[in-house]
Amino acid sequence: MHFSLFRVDDRLIHGQVVEGWARPLSVTTIIVANDRIANDASQKLIFEFAVPPEIKTIFSTIDNMTNELPLIENESSRTIILFSTIDDVYKLVDNGFKLDKLNLGGMRSVENKMKLSQTVFVSTTEIKILNMLLKKGIDINIQSVPGEKQKNLKELFSKKHLLE
Repeated sequence: MHFSLFRVDDRLIHGQVVEGWARPLSVTTIIVANDRIANDASQKLIFEFAVPPEIKTIFSTIDNMTNELPLIENESSRTIILFSTIDDVYKLVDNGFKLDKLNLGGMRSVENKMKLSQTVFVSTTEIKILNMLLKKGIDINIQSVPGEKQKNLKELFSKKHLLE
């Protein structure tokens, strides 16, 4: 299986993911790694309607991800894994899953969050988790759509004195 993109986007599947990322990357599978959605049949159905029929959609809890990936492994598949939170990414990595790159695409603003880009806002807890992921050697970039210039999180954290 070829992982085309690991993305944190609190909206999960939406037009920007399907049209902006899945089509240009010739994605064959989208995996939503989210405990709440994986256990909610009506939410899964809503998200499935947003995905073209030629793209397989899989919903998994974070704990089941490492068990389910070998079952869908196929050398010709191109896969996007979507997370709604940084915490979910950390849980998966902490469970032993290896990833080398992570895209931060959409983490909306709520009170008491720091703006890193037009689409990414982080809390102090998320900053700590992102630092832990950086220490594990994961290359983290902020990029909403493929045509947008990537912002390297490590460099951004260094400039903002957030790097631990």
